[in-house]
Amino acid sequence: MSLSECKKGHTHREYLAWQAWLDEEQNRPDSTQHYLMQIAMEVRRVLSKNPNSIKLDNFKLSFKRKGEKTTGNLGYTKEQATAWAKARWMGLTGLLKNVKKRD
Repeated sequence: MSLSECKKGHTHREYLAWQAWLDEEQNRPDSTQHYLMQIAMEVRRVLSKNPNSIKLDNFKLSFKRKGEKTTGNLGYTKEQATAWAKARWMGLTGLLKNVKKRD
């Protein structure tokens, strides 16, 4: 399928849903991939001088789209990220927090 055919056949919303699905699928190993990671980890442990330093997460492949910025919380604590997200949604939806008024 050519790019022009793909553009004609899919909406932008469908494209964004497809990209979100790909992000989830590519970055979450299925049972076969998890099993292969365990095999690779055990082979590496056999060849290592310090086998306890080898962790399963070292063998997980992470996928990013071209031009995608690094993921993560960018230095925010969990509480700060939660407060920011709540404030953003409150602003977008027009809801206000229950704030006690001072007399």
